[in-house]
Amino acid sequence: MTNDDNINTKLWKFWELEEFNPALKITEEEQRCKDHFDGTTTPDENGRFVEAMPFQSASEKNLWKVCLKPYSAPDSLNPS
Repeated sequence: MTNDDNINTKLWKFWELEEFNPALKITEEEQRCKDHFDGTTTPDENGRFVEAMPFQSASEKNLWKVCLKPYSAPDSLNPS
């Protein structure tokens, strides 16, 4: 066996292992994880992934403003 044959054999084995097989079944837990990721994660303009906050209702979506209010600049808390 020549060196080229050895490299080709190793590459062939690598791609056999790494080949995506859509026929493989995923578990229910894996499907739930995938669905959660697909439903809550989006790429931004830089290609980074952005995870949505896990709010339960529309009223909770503005909760972050209430939580951050004590940490706001003092002049924004006391408009004169």
